[in-house]
Amino acid sequence: MATLNLSVTVPDAQATAILADFCAYNGYQETINGAPNPQTKAQFAKQVVIKFVRESVKAQRAAAAALTASQTVITDVDAIVMS
Repeated sequence: MATLNLSVTVPDAQATAILADFCAYNGYQETINGAPNPQTKAQFAKQVVIKFVRESVKAQRAAAAALTASQTVITDVDAIVMS
């Protein structure tokens, strides 16, 4: 399996705050049922990015398939001889 490495460069002084803000925006909870969240903010951020990539790929592939299907139907129907 190939590895797709993505990195985002941010100022060192802002890295912790940017990660915290990204996680908060996407619903990260510091505690779950009163216990510390076993998932780190970095793990959570990676999970969110993976979900975004997966959903983007699905949407793109679905749109491409719909366009291909539509073009096929139009070609097929246009080829029907009617009089």
